[in-house]
Amino acid sequence: MGWTWDTGYGPAYEHEGYAAAVLDDDTVTGTHDDLTNSRFVGWRAACVCGWRGERFWSRAEVVATDSLYTEQVALYPNSASVAPESVEGPEEGEGVQGQWRTHLEVARIDG
Repeated sequence: MGWTWDTGYGPAYEHEGYAAAVLDDDTVTGTHDDLTNSRFVGWRAACVCGWRGERFWSRAEVVATDSLYTEQVALYPNSASVAPESVEGPEEGEGVQGQWRTHLEVARIDG
């Protein structure tokens, strides 16, 4: 599931952000299936325009610090590659959603 910024500004609709799963070969994907779950190593902010955030959240780091994520994966193992709230973060923050919002502001100014 991704985010759009409904501002009425047409070019903003060309930017849908999401928490991409980063695979063991450093590719990113928004697909969450058995193959992704077996190969993902963390998350990175991404946009359908091709932009990728700089910060990488490792799966190991999140498992060690987010007990809610660990419980969720124990109950629903097929959802392991879906970014938890601790990675997505709020719209105005350091998580992937906040990084995407910063990207969107820059894209709006540059566009």
